[in-house]
Amino acid sequence: MHELALTQNLMETLAASARQQGISRINLVHLVVGRMSGALPGALEFCFSALKRGDLLGGARLEIEEREIQAQCQACGKSFIVEDYCFLCPACSAGEVKIVSGRELYIDYYDGE
Repeated sequence: MHELALTQNLMETLAASARQQGISRINLVHLVVGRMSGALPGALEFCFSALKRGDLLGGARLEIEEREIQAQCQACGKSFIVEDYCFLCPACSAGEVKIVSGRELYIDYYDGE
């Protein structure tokens, strides 16, 4: 389960940023997770709940925004949402597509005091 390592890294990043900003308690963490990132949102939530403790993250809530896989056909230019990992263009059936989004995995923002 690599989500455990991802969550530990997330918490280290948050702690460093909070120290730098003079924040002693984080209330909310907003994470963006693309469907092609390889990270499972449910597992991230579980790991976050299991690992959060102490004054800084003990009361924090994790909010996950999932991003769909969006592609653009290189043959006809149509942009589309990829369903069931089928990367064929729905307009012209070409298989030459550029992934526009869906690989994201980052902290969008956090709220603290």
